[in-house]
Amino acid sequence: WGELSRSAAQLPLLLVAACRPEPIRPEVTRLRRALEAQGAVLVQLGPLSRAQSAELVGELTGAPPGPRLARLAARAGGNPMYVRELVDVLAREGRLRVEPGVVAEVERGGELPVPTSLRAAIDGRIGSMSENTQRTVRMAALLGAEFSAADLAAVLRCPVPDLADALLEAYQAHVLVDSGARTAFRHPLIRQALHEAIPAGVRAALHRQAAQALAEAGVAVERVGEQLQTAPGVMDSWVLGWLVDNGTALANRASQPAVDLLSRAADHIPNTDPRRETIESLLVVALRRMLRFEELAQRTRAVLADSGISTGHRLEMSWELAYSLLYSDHPQAVRVAREALASDDGSGWGARLRAVLAAVLALDQRADDPWPVIRDAHAAARRTGDTWAMAFTLNAESIVTGHNNAPAAVDLLQRGLAVIRDEPQTADLRSTMLGNLLFYLDELGQQAEADAALATLLAFVAKFPSAMAVTRVQLTAAQRHYDVGRWDDVVAELESVDTRPEQGYLAMDVLSIGVLVALHRDDRAAMAAGLGSLTEIPLDDATVRNHSGRMFLARALAAERDGQPRQAVALLAPLLDPKLDMNPHHRMRWLADLVRLALALGERGIAETATRLAADHADREALPWRVAVATQCRGLLTADPELLLDAADLFKTACRPLDRGAALENAAVMFGERGSLPEARAAVAAALGEYEKLGAVWDATRADARMRPFGVRRGHRGPRGRPATGWDALTPTELRVASFVADGLTNPAIAAELFLSRRTVQTHVSHILVKLGAHSRAEVASEAARHDPGVPGGRAAPRSRSAS
Repeated sequence: WGELSRSAAQLPLLLVAACRPEPIRPEVTRLRRALEAQGAVLVQLGPLSRAQSAELVGELTGAPPGPRLARLAARAGGNPMYVRELVDVLAREGRLRVEPGVVAEVERGGELPVPTSLRAAIDGRIGSMSENTQRTVRMAALLGAEFSAADLAAVLRCPVPDLADALLEAYQAHVLVDSGARTAFRHPLIRQALHEAIPAGVRAALHRQAAQALAEAGVAVERVGEQLQTAPGVMDSWVLGWLVDNGTALANRASQPAVDLLSRAADHIPNTDPRRETIESLLVVALRRMLRFEELAQRTRAVLADSGISTGHRLEMSWELAYSLLYSDHPQAVRVAREALASDDGSGWGARLRAVLAAVLALDQRADDPWPVIRDAHAAARRTGDTWAMAFTLNAESIVTGHNNAPAAVDLLQRGLAVIRDEPQTADLRSTMLGNLLFYLDELGQQAEADAALATLLAFVAKFPSAMAVTRVQLTAAQRHYDVGRWDDVVAELESVDTRPEQGYLAMDVLSIGVLVALHRDDRAAMAAGLGSLTEIPLDDATVRNHSGRMFLARALAAERDGQPRQAVALLAPLLDPKLDMNPHHRMRWLADLVRLALALGERGIAETATRLAADHADREALPWRVAVATQCRGLLTADPELLLDAADLFKTACRPLDRGAALENAAVMFGERGSLPEARAAVAAALGEYEKLGAVWDATRADARMRPFGVRRGHRGPRGRPATGWDALTPTELRVASFVADGLTNPAIAAELFLSRRTVQTHVSHILVKLGAHSRAEVASEAARHDPGVPGGRAAPRSRSAS
């Protein structure tokens, strides 16, 4: 090759070679230096971007990847060989579900091991390094995909400077890369291959040893917990003692490793061990924070079956059981609370039991009068000084009051939030109350106040994060962004949410909102992927069923979109059954669509039942949005376009652009049936205006089809696509984020300005970098200044907190 290179200048010869960034053989290093001295062109090949990896997966499978397959491909770190091998092994194992041209998705079935071919390639790379460096990176693999030099030094029990040579060699071999203050494996698969190469028994012992070393070094509790969680079968005295001392902080993180570790400890510790009650308490706290109420109920019932537990522990477990049943079985929750209160010892647990009982009676309007219990709970909370019980009782009172006096409910929630302490132990209650406050403010049409409540909720979860709390708040944010028409923010919010079936209604709602946005925007691939994932979520849990309104709406509209309106009605009509304990707020989301579809099929009885139900819900709680839905249902049933225009005005007040567009579209059809074409044209033009702002392509197409019999056409107007790259590819939200980046604001500061989560802002920034082909925030600022040079800092769009 060297000889040929010296002749290439005189011959019609092109020489192209591929080489590692840091060649293993010294003679290859000398050759490359000589070639560079001769003027050879050196092209550095960087990793594939996420979008390019997804494109490669699409070429290999014949369909765009769904969310899980895209996340799995991202683990390859942009290495195209790794991507190919992953797809090959999934196909060989029969774990790929492919709808040609629509979506390719990975079927669930546990962790995917590193393919043998990849492991051989990775072993070759690792084997080129010195023995000391190999040992160092293998121990680093115990610490995860990212780690700090200090943590690694603690595990290896050596000073940090002693690691310098080994880490530098691993950097040069492109096994490790710099990740700010931490070090990361260049590809997650490299770390996984190294981890899997350690025999299981040895690996468990090493994780146990690493946990103790990290604990002695004073690292964060969750880092120690992760090490213990990945050491199955290890549960000795030191581990139990560490859990008792640090379990509160671990449980408050509400993570899967915490639940797994505490479950293992609870199953291992003898009944005679005085630490048992503490471990059981910590476990149920973690389960409650994870919203895993069925498992919590099983655990607490098992504990309560033991006659030897203390009175305080019995009251605590009874409270936890009643709290878990609050979301699924009201009669059982009432029974548990009242039986436990028969042995109330006057402690705070008794006050909390009364607060939960008050909440159950407030939620279940078929049960006893809640007011005597609410007054009793207030008295117990004051007597014991238990602020949690006081705040929860105020929350229960707000539920009852909110049925006919939403402003009073807002006042009660604000009082409760002022009472409760801003501490990790109260995080789930505080986030629940903030979510309820946001709900009432939103329903009242107080958009500025609702924005402020959402900002407070986002700031709170950033202060006290846990996997489930973050997911729940991201869902709350996505729900509101969807309702008020900020669909680009919905997409960005959901992109960073990792949904799993065990998350129950949270996963279902996240997926349902994603399907609805994809459906309305006519993104068939994303819609199909989301619908496929929804089928994996079981509906046998009462809490999931109570939150299933969006899911059934998504499936019904998907059926309508595919030309199957009768199937759409068949999905929604059974939900009218009054025996179903479905929250009115969730039911109101699909009633108008059911009325429209039922009338089109001649099913007037179904339409009448749905209209009565909407009117009943609106009469019981006359909030603007509910009144608007009831008005739209009545207008559809009576074929009165004026009522539908009234509903459209109410939807505008409630800031519900999609609902407003639908009401206007339905009014236009009825005007057309009457022969009132000027009114029909005006109504459909207003509807298309709402759809265009949302990018609701499918709705605009449906409106066109419904108006065609009357000779009303929109021409070429309607939602328009954006280019894929460049400044014009940025969405309105991305333009605003780019303006703040140009001003030098950090992601947390931008999140506060735009009422978004930090993860959502990070997603927007990532999209901006990709669309602009930029490599840094400074390049984004330069591009912003180039497109708006008259604005200091290159601000690309005015700042506004308008919800519209």
